[in-house]
Amino acid sequence: MMSGYHLGKLVAPFTGIGSCNLQVLIAWLTEMLLPTIGAGKKIVLDNASFHRCQLVREVVETAGCELIYSLFIN
Repeated sequence: MMSGYHLGKLVAPFTGIGSCNLQVLIAWLTEMLLPTIGAGKKIVLDNASFHRCQLVREVVETAGCELIYSLFIN
């Protein structure tokens, strides 16, 4: 399950079957999270290897958001 936390609410909830991978993350970001929260926000991800893919950074920054990695969430 993935979701965002924005203005005190859970947003863009997603439940999938199986494990998460780069394709699932990109689809969730582009189709659900980023359109919901809008530009100028910070996206915090953990340090999973596919989160650190350049494509993830490009998708987030193209939407006008900032990408931050945290070692303290999982």
